Amino acid sequence: ILEPKCHLNVVEAVSVVITSLTDEADWTSAMEQVIAPLIGGLQEHLENALVFAQILDRVQAVIRNVKLRKGDPREAVVAEQLVKKAIWQSVLKGLDTHPGDPTVVEGCCRVMKHSIR
Repeated sequence: ILEPKCHLNVVEAVSVVITSLTDEADWTSAMEQVIAPLIGGLQEHLENALVFAQILDRVQAVIRNVKLRKGDPREAVVAEQLVKKAIWQSVLKGLDTHPGDPTVVEGCCRVMKHSIR
C-alpha cells in the first residue's frame, strides 16, 4: 500500500499520460479506469474526513490535468460521465457529511473549481 502522498503522485502522473492519448475511445476508457476507483474510495471512506480529503486531492489532480478545447468530444465525457454522474454526487455527500471540516470543504471546492474549467 502506498503512502497517500506517493499515491497522489502516481495518480497525477497517470493522468498526465492519459491526457496525451489522442484516440477518443482510449482516452475515455483510461480516464474512467483512473476515476472509478477514486469515486469508489470516496464512497467507501465518506465517514473518515481525513481519508475522504486525501482522495479528493487525487480526484482534483486528475481533473486539473484535463485540458480540452471547446467542442472537443471528450469534453462531454468529462462533463456528463465524470463530473455530473460521479464526482458531483461524491462532493455533495462529502459536504453534507463534513460541513465543518475545512480540509474536506476546501477539497470539495478545489475539485469543483477544476471540474468547471
